[in-house]
Amino acid sequence: MKNGNYHSPMREKSFVGLGDYAAIGEGRSVALIAPDGVIDWWCAPNLDSPPLFNRLLDPGIGGFFLLTPTQPYRMQRRYRDESNVLETCFTTGRGRSAPDRIPEQHAGGPSP
Repeated sequence: MKNGNYHSPMREKSFVGLGDYAAIGEGRSVALIAPDGVIDWWCAPNLDSPPLFNRLLDPGIGGFFLLTPTQPYRMQRRYRDESNVLETCFTTGRGRSAPDRIPEQHAGGPSP
């Protein structure tokens, strides 16, 4: 991840720079998060599974998951010191939001 500060980032022909992606994972799979907050690539449920979202390679039909504000925003993100935990904060003219976790996945499904 080259930079942690973005302003309603725009994509160039649906792509972003590879160095601008952040990686997140829970031990069994990995997802790549673009600077606009979109999951462009995620293999699930395991690292060797076919990608569920694959916009990274094919923006037309690859699929993606989007969770961002509906109005112009500034996004700051960083990895917590000495960890692989990605902290993300969206700021708009109406306030701030910092999604803080995704439920952990186990062999039997999501944790309660």
